[in-house]
Amino acid sequence: FRTREELISLARDTETQVIHVPAGMQDYYGGMYGGLQKILWKTGSPVQENYNHSLVTEFEKRLILFYSGQSRNSGINNWTLFKSFIDNEKNVRELFQEIANATLKLDLALQKRDWHVIGEAIQEEWSIRKGLTKSISTPEIDQAFELAKKSGIHSGKICGAGGGGCFFFFLENDEPDLKAAFVKKMIEKGFNYLPIKAVPEGLKAQVDSV
Repeated sequence: FRTREELISLARDTETQVIHVPAGMQDYYGGMYGGLQKILWKTGSPVQENYNHSLVTEFEKRLILFYSGQSRNSGINNWTLFKSFIDNEKNVRELFQEIANATLKLDLALQKRDWHVIGEAIQEEWSIRKGLTKSISTPEIDQAFELAKKSGIHSGKICGAGGGGCFFFFLENDEPDLKAAFVKKMIEKGFNYLPIKAVPEGLKAQVDSV
């Protein structure tokens, strides 16, 4: 029997051996614990905390997820930023601190269910992240964000390392008509809409007796 944290470490190490590239840990927490959560990267080991599931339901209504149609090699962006941070190039360290500040702002807003500030924090993070390296966004993703702005949607960001992959938009208010109209426009532009359904719990394993 292994704890959830041990399984996360096992999955990370297995992925690293399969793809021959160092893997992080954050991606495994969603599947392992489910729901809407935060990870505190404490010295020694991470601390995972789930938000109340009623918040997950409200948050889900306000998210619109798309696939850009472009696969990406996240390791390239991650390595570029890692090296820039170690070498203390330009203002990379300051930008990472600003991203951390936006994340803390988001955490407090989620606890208060302040949807306006939640939108602000998400947009701030995206604006800062785009400044890390030119390969974070793509012309197609930039086009999607321009369309969102014209549609009255002002908050969103890419998922993960960028350079393609998935991205989402956030609605401060639960507006089904606006959401449906925007999704239709995005599909017409060739983007893949990905309906999402949050789950309150993560991985469940059952050990059968022999």
